[in-house]
Amino acid sequence: MEASTRTYDSRIFAMVILLSSLFIYNSESHIDEHSISELSLAAHISNAISTNSGIDKEALITELSPKFIWVLRNFTLEKIHPETGQEISSKEYMEMCLRNKTSGKNSKDNNLIRHNILKYFSERDCFTLVRPVESEEDLKRLNKLPFENLKSTFKWEFTQLKEKIFKDTVAKKFNGKKLNGPTLAHLIVEFVNSINSGSIPNINNSWDSVIQKDIKDYYDKAIFNFKSKMKKLENKIYEHADLVKQIYNYKLESHMIFDKIYYINSDVYIDPNYLKLFKETKNDLEKELRKIEDKFLNVNLNKTTNHCREKIKFEFKEINKKFYDNFYTPKLIREFTKDYDIAIKSYSSSEECKGSNKLKILTEFLIQNDPNFMENITKILRNELDSNTNKLDLEVKQCLMDIEDLEIKNQNLIETNNIQENRVTFINIFYYFY
Repeated sequence: MEASTRTYDSRIFAMVILLSSLFIYNSESHIDEHSISELSLAAHISNAISTNSGIDKEALITELSPKFIWVLRNFTLEKIHPETGQEISSKEYMEMCLRNKTSGKNSKDNNLIRHNILKYFSERDCFTLVRPVESEEDLKRLNKLPFENLKSTFKWEFTQLKEKIFKDTVAKKFNGKKLNGPTLAHLIVEFVNSINSGSIPNINNSWDSVIQKDIKDYYDKAIFNFKSKMKKLENKIYEHADLVKQIYNYKLESHMIFDKIYYINSDVYIDPNYLKLFKETKNDLEKELRKIEDKFLNVNLNKTTNHCREKIKFEFKEINKKFYDNFYTPKLIREFTKDYDIAIKSYSSSEECKGSNKLKILTEFLIQNDPNFMENITKILRNELDSNTNKLDLEVKQCLMDIEDLEIKNQNLIETNNIQENRVTFINIFYYFY
């Protein structure tokens, strides 16, 4: 309470004006110079608000000011035009009081108040309420009386005021944008922080802060959504291609959440600065989502690799034991081939081993992780090759011997044929001469 100086009150009044869509000023009886002076805070609105350079502050305040309703309680005067003598409405009565300039004590200040009310509150109205009850006793316990027990004139006037309030109370607009609850709350925080720090609330800076806060909130919503969806994937192992596809859908969904702020406030992003901020934040969102994605893919890859390695070790455990026991002799090389095929098929069909690097992991295991294994395979194959080579040498030698025998036989056959031919020729000649 001790902080309620005129400067402080002016700033709070300015804050209320900036945040309200409907401003109801409630005063007693009729409008006179005293009631006008009570609105003196209106004369200092401009001093209690700041704007960026190059901005028409007066025009901006007028644009942001709410609708104004002046409620005159316990009104007893007749609303008669002083010149025509005709009955006038409550609004016409107020307009007449605001436009009538006065002279004398405090006239300059009061006329400034009138001027500012007419300038800042372009939509104005006035409602008068008669005294709700006649007796003082009823007035003291007014809050306990049923509405039906009040004066009929008061009830009618009150009903008219209520309908007007519900009709004119709409969402507050700031820079042409309807404020939602969170945005309005953020503006309140901005203005209160300015007042508490001893500075004057800056309309433009506050609005910039609201836009930045809105964009940041939707950025956080998109990140939260993506992390929540990714968390559901943590306890399983996935094929790389399937995982990439699923993550892509989650990223698309998160981008749609962020883009919602643009479609809600498309009129705001006509401003190039706000549009630039939106696009920059969208790029930051994509980078952050990609960073989370890469980290998750690496974790999944490590899980896949570890499972594959463990599966390989398990499948080849018996084969390794047979190697060390010298079970696979050249004569039993077919047993090795059979065992090897079974191990590979079991590894390849395993649900635990996923990913395109399955073959790579198998190769690494055979070549790097167990060099003795490959050495044993090489040894067996070399022995088998040597054995096959010896057999082939014997077969080649036998083949050469068979070929030599065949050549000898062929030569003998040729000579025999020649003898037979010579013999036939001699006999023919003998018969010829004989």
